[in-house]
Amino acid sequence: MAPPLSPSSIQALSRLRAYASPGSIALYSSLPVSRRAAVLILLFADQAGDLRVVLTLRADTLRQVALPGGKPTSAAESASTTALREAHEEIGLPLSPSPPEPLCHFPGHLSRSYLCVLPCLAFLPSPPAAYTPNPQEVSSIFSWPLRAFLSKSPLPDTPDTPPWKWYEGSWIQWYGEEWRMHHFYVPAAGNGDGVDGKGGGGYYKVWGMTARILVDAARVAYAREPEFEHSQKFGDETLMEKLVREGKMGEMVRSSLGGDAEVKEGEDEEEHRSSAGAKI
Repeated sequence: MAPPLSPSSIQALSRLRAYASPGSIALYSSLPVSRRAAVLILLFADQAGDLRVVLTLRADTLRQVALPGGKPTSAAESASTTALREAHEEIGLPLSPSPPEPLCHFPGHLSRSYLCVLPCLAFLPSPPAAYTPNPQEVSSIFSWPLRAFLSKSPLPDTPDTPPWKWYEGSWIQWYGEEWRMHHFYVPAAGNGDGVDGKGGGGYYKVWGMTARILVDAARVAYAREPEFEHSQKFGDETLMEKLVREGKMGEMVRSSLGGDAEVKEGEDEEEHRSSAGAKI
């Protein structure tokens, strides 16, 4: 039986259900299918009734932490359907008989390969006892309290993270704008397979686009701002509209290797975003 939700989790889900993202679907739908992607912020309640978010460690050489997600199979496939389908393929998310409840979507984020990545939120009332990672895509599955992504210190009721800090952040320049780069260090002990976001040991490094999306999700869910400095705006849609006008988000040309660019941010994201106008 699913654990009862805490009062704060009930309020958080209500806020997410009521959230309306202006313009996101219109921009997303106007782009070629090759420029669209969706990720799933999958929430569930732990034994204390706290909301936790499901995260993955990619199986490729980058060994990056990411949200489940990918590209649509057709122009008719909605972002929510894409995110749920990809989560089913990557982590074995059950879609029946008790599918996740769609909550809302957030403004799109721009990936380094000029993809519009739309975050879709869903709540799973009855999570499975264990997920089944697709070994070709995912090496580990773990979770962490969503509210932790508003805190600059470890939550008092979660394990500490010595010898690493829980949070580090810095301001960078990208396309002439200031952006906040977040780094969170989630303890791996008892929370997955004991590797970090770069394939070492002890913690998972949550950063880049994934971290920015989680900070925004927690801001909406808990109706408060983070304890650390952050970018006020949600997503990158104003920038993407500019890139569309400049002709930089047309049909994606497949590489000579036969594949399109990845949805998840790569290891060079910080370097890439440190130079305004750098290639994505």
